[in-house]
Amino acid sequence: MDSSNYRHQVLHKLAEELELPKLTFQVIRRTIATLGKTKGHVKDIQGMMRHTKASTTTDVYMQSLEPEVRSAINSIYDELMGNGTTGPVSPEPSAASGGPRSQNKDVVAVAAQEASKESHRAITRTSGISEDDAN
Repeated sequence: MDSSNYRHQVLHKLAEELELPKLTFQVIRRTIATLGKTKGHVKDIQGMMRHTKASTTTDVYMQSLEPEVRSAINSIYDELMGNGTTGPVSPEPSAASGGPRSQNKDVVAVAAQEASKESHRAITRTSGISEDDAN
């Protein structure tokens, strides 16, 4: 079967049933690469996709997913707050908090403030200036 016939006869009908705006071989490849991020090593996905460079797999095919971004932000926040990377799991955002995006902005703002304070303390320690004199 010709690939264009397959697209029209199978993929377009499937896209309509699933209410997807577009379904092509390229969309399927990107989906597999993105979902594969959590299933194996980048080199495994690179081999499966038959790319010569891992950067093609990571930079072109793999997409960022909201839960992974949230998890990364919470891990950084926990580390900056002294909980370490094995600290307590941050609670899931509640509907009343304004949703995940507003909570992520709050977490990033607090983390940035804490990082700034810690960096200020480190500078005053290494320069020999007392914290009272630095403030």
